Amino acid sequence: MIPLLLLLVSADPSGAPAEARAATLRAQARSALGGEAALSIVRALSLEGKFRRQPPPEAGRAAGREARAPRGPFGREAEGELTMEMALPDKLRREESFAVGSGPNVTMIVGLDGEHAWMGTEGAAFGGRFGGRGGPDGPGPGGAGVSPEDRKAMEEERRAAMGRRMHAELTRMLLALLADPGEGASITYGGQAESPDGRADILGVTSAAGAKTRLFLDATTHLPLMLTYQETMPARRFRRPPAAGEGAGGPPPAPAPEASPTDAAPRTVESTLFLSDHRAVGGVALPHHLSRAVSGNVVEEWSVTRWRVNPGLKPERFAKQ
Repeated sequence: MIPLLLLLVSADPSGAPAEARAATLRAQARSALGGEAALSIVRALSLEGKFRRQPPPEAGRAAGREARAPRGPFGREAEGELTMEMALPDKLRREESFAVGSGPNVTMIVGLDGEHAWMGTEGAAFGGRFGGRGGPDGPGPGGAGVSPEDRKAMEEERRAAMGRRMHAELTRMLLALLADPGEGASITYGGQAESPDGRADILGVTSAAGAKTRLFLDATTHLPLMLTYQETMPARRFRRPPAAGEGAGGPPPAPAPEASPTDAAPRTVESTLFLSDHRAVGGVALPHHLSRAVSGNVVEEWSVTRWRVNPGLKPERFAKQ
């Protein structure tokens, strides 16, 4: 669990109108991050570093049922190398390379190219492929017994949902890194938060798509400290490789129990993105430590070793591989 950070939210001590105060605070944040001259010419950003992920406890624990150990992609937790590339306004590529058990490394890749989102893997683990119980060859939704038309519709909806999630992630990153809320967004002043470490000014941001985020700015330095937002956690299940005795020549595996509605349904959670250790890179102050918490549990940490401002990213870099 993370410690309670915010103890009190109060009104603006300056008494300025809310809209004017919000505009002033955003301008102060942009100035602290490098100034309009530097930020206005940012067209792309990339980072390299290390990540560590520990998924939060599953919802079944709160419901009083016997809970499975929390699992992330291909395992209970993952850590390894991370790269992320962003091209404004709508392109994103993230790669995570990590070892699967005692086996070779696998690289998970997700991409956003305008309206098109995609994912893939590289490496020997799982034969370079992964999928959920509802995949084309698996039981459950999307598997046997589903018509090709229904399967196609389900796949289109899955990709659309993935695209919405990635668009939201890119929008949040640009807000956190550049104090850029995106085209069509609205900003309001949300008061001040106080903690033992100091005070923060709060900006409420509503994106053009209607997503709501709160941006916390250090009241002294005006640098972004954290974002809070709600996100939907999709139910995701990865097929494991056959164990000894399974598959060709072995007895068929026992059928998997059907997921309960609590297990299968996506759920909305409160998430927080923390930013710290800002350093100047190409005239822009960028955070070198980021962490994310879900419902009070820290689930992901990034230690950035290198940022690049306006790297030469070609459009095909974001196209589906």
